[in-house]
Amino acid sequence: QDGSGSTSSTSGNEYMYPTHDELPTITTTQASDEKNHVIPPKEKATKPPPTATSKDSDPFDDALSMDQWERQQVLEQQRKILSTSLTKPETIQERPPVWLPPNVNPSQLQIPQVQLSTLPNGIRVVSQEILGAPVATVGLLCNVGSRLEKLTGTAHLLATSAFRTATPSFPNPIQLQEELQRLGATHFCHADREQFLWCVDALRPNLKPCFELLKEVVMAKPPPPNDPALAEILMGMHYMISDLPPEAILADALQVAAYGEDQQLGKRHFAGLEDLTKLNSTAASDFLEQHILHNPKQMVIAGAGCIGHEELCQMTEEHFGHLTQKEQNDNNKEEVVIPSKYKGGYCALPLLTENPELDDGTTKVALGLELPGGWHDEEQLVTACVLQTLLGGGNSFSAGGPGKGMYSRLYTEVLRKYTWAESAECTVSFHTESGMFVLSGSAKPLKSEDMTSILLGQLLQLASQPVTEVELSRAKNMLRGNVLSQLESRLVLFEDMGRQILTYGRRESNDAMCQKIDAVTAERIQELIRSCLLGNSSSPVTMAAVGKDTTQVPSYERVRDVLDQAAKQI
Repeated sequence: QDGSGSTSSTSGNEYMYPTHDELPTITTTQASDEKNHVIPPKEKATKPPPTATSKDSDPFDDALSMDQWERQQVLEQQRKILSTSLTKPETIQERPPVWLPPNVNPSQLQIPQVQLSTLPNGIRVVSQEILGAPVATVGLLCNVGSRLEKLTGTAHLLATSAFRTATPSFPNPIQLQEELQRLGATHFCHADREQFLWCVDALRPNLKPCFELLKEVVMAKPPPPNDPALAEILMGMHYMISDLPPEAILADALQVAAYGEDQQLGKRHFAGLEDLTKLNSTAASDFLEQHILHNPKQMVIAGAGCIGHEELCQMTEEHFGHLTQKEQNDNNKEEVVIPSKYKGGYCALPLLTENPELDDGTTKVALGLELPGGWHDEEQLVTACVLQTLLGGGNSFSAGGPGKGMYSRLYTEVLRKYTWAESAECTVSFHTESGMFVLSGSAKPLKSEDMTSILLGQLLQLASQPVTEVELSRAKNMLRGNVLSQLESRLVLFEDMGRQILTYGRRESNDAMCQKIDAVTAERIQELIRSCLLGNSSSPVTMAAVGKDTTQVPSYERVRDVLDQAAKQI
């Protein structure tokens, strides 16, 4: 830069964008230039002369023809015609509602405790009361999922039809939605491979009618065949499956490749478009009858917020206490969970969507390693979660900011280094008997082989070199902070309690969880990856790809051979 303030080009400057050939141009201004620059005074707005406009042609007086006195007269006339006073439910009352708990001295407050009870029929009730919260979330979780279905998509159909099916109190589903709106309640239903969840979120005074409505929704069967409501639900599923995000399709492909479609965990969760024509309300009703309505020992009623434990137990006894457990025998062996054995393999699924927001023209590739033991190997689970946070990742475009993981390894070593990489991330999945540690990435089809090589390199780097203390400390702090901040949400707390009781039969405290996170070491992470690579030498890796063009993805045999050779050298 010379004395005149202009910038001269220097051949030694190497700071430029990867796709730019020219050097950046920097311009500056002198403070004296600002002093000499005189800003002209702003012209004062003048009131336009009154024009002869009628009320109909200029109802808002845009021409500013009225003075202050005339405006005041118009406002007084409006107040006589239009009432702006609030109705009684909207006004602030002198006394708080009776259903709100009284204020207490902060020194007398106690840490909310999780309470657990078991009803005579086997249903477990878990709750945590949050003092001062005027809203409560209650719901039912059941230990069944799509792994038990005989017809692919049955659980998905049952979850989609929830809160959209006629019930004894509301023969018309529209009436049910109107009742939820009247009560000011929100609802949610979700099904995965192993668990089902229904919940409602409502104000404290409306909790009892919402719980009764929840009971009717859980026990309601899908619309019968030839019912227009069933056709509407199936049409909605058709559109949803057609626009499934690539990440959901990739997760299905990983399960199929890892366990095989002949095993429960290897079944696809989402039905293909060709399978929708086979779905029917009879299969969904049979699934509901066999696996949910006669399975109270695998049910949990959870509540979080302004709800007492004894009250929740009473409502559960009133509405679900009549359910009885169906005994297992030789006639219903197919209805129980049959452990799935990890195999490893390759599966490629096409991307069906034509939505440009979901189809960016890339091919997604994923590599997975088995985590034996699934949910029940808690030490392995916590170690894998810390490693997932350490690797992090995401999309190549991100606004950054605190908590985005921009200093995670996949960001710094993949997305920032390779400009053609569209995404790179680490995920983990756990089931009753097994789990998977997955690295995935996306790029244009011609770069699919390079992306696969990078993911392989990251796996081998984890096995050969311990992670640094800086990375490990950052990952543990981030994981601990994310978990604790998420549990501040009432909905997350409800789901966390219910799923922990279903999985472990107990709810682990936050202190115990943080201690397990702090106990993770670099040696444990390295040993985890090494055990995954050496655990099954015949097929240690699962591979999946999703996209319009998956022909450029390297063969499974080639990837397996690379890992086998690397495993022998570890």
